[in-house]
Amino acid sequence: YLHGHTLLVRIAAPALGVSLLRTTYKCANIFILMAGIGLSMIALARRRKTGVALIWLIFFVCFTRWFGVESFGQSLAHGPSDLVFLLAMLGFCAASLGKSISRRTAIVSASLFGVLTILLEFLSGGIPLGLALIIGAVPLALRQGESLELVRDTFSAVAAYCGAIVAGIVARTGATIFAFGPDAALSAARQLSVRMNMSAGGEALESRGPYAFARSIAKGLDGLVPGTRVMALLALVMAVLAGVWACKRLLNDSDPMIRVQSGMLLASNVAIFGWLLVFWQHTMIHAWFMDRILCWTIASGFALFGSALVRHQASSN
Repeated sequence: YLHGHTLLVRIAAPALGVSLLRTTYKCANIFILMAGIGLSMIALARRRKTGVALIWLIFFVCFTRWFGVESFGQSLAHGPSDLVFLLAMLGFCAASLGKSISRRTAIVSASLFGVLTILLEFLSGGIPLGLALIIGAVPLALRQGESLELVRDTFSAVAAYCGAIVAGIVARTGATIFAFGPDAALSAARQLSVRMNMSAGGEALESRGPYAFARSIAKGLDGLVPGTRVMALLALVMAVLAGVWACKRLLNDSDPMIRVQSGMLLASNVAIFGWLLVFWQHTMIHAWFMDRILCWTIASGFALFGSALVRHQASSN
């Protein structure tokens, strides 16, 4: 595999030791989550961008509870990727609640985010989470203008993020061929086709049908809340229902900016479910950690619900 976190461990572990490195990863992720909650609460207390602040508060609270930080945050494999994603989420939160960013800043930020993401992970969930974050958060952070401009600028950031991911994969593949020869790159390509269920190989699956896929997803929900699979399932169902209820109201809001921001936040879930389906075989075998990206669906569903309540209260006043 072309996972960059292995190189990071080889550099940091001799200096820090495995135990301290694990503690550093986990504490850093926890501090970022707490910082996001703090920023959102301060904005709410000051009544500054109340609707956006509530969205971010819900996101950070949900990721604190349903992202498995207590387990995966200390992982030498998942910790660095989580750190990059949560730092990006905190950055977009700060931009949303402070001075909004320009189109150019959004594109540069998305590119840098994409580079850091592909450096530290490949098939552990960072890419779809990052894409969902760009789609859902950039409309909140951009300077307000025409709704069509907001959509255009958001997709420019999405293109920048995806371009950085592709460039990173090409660069890593080239480095692999240079260091180990073409056979190593071909081996990685064969593994990728297996993970996408395009060829046989890898771990044997009892069934490749929808029922087996759904069963694997259900079994892997322990990754969201270790030891409490039912809680994760109920939270996911409630978030979906709450999001559907909210979207019926937000997508018909009188403010075109609210319609765009809500629609993009809803659309961001396509990145999550699309990734799980495209990498069908990988999802089934590694649901115990791939299910964690469903935390985005939980957070976005509850955030849309909160946003709808804020808009309803505003219209009532």
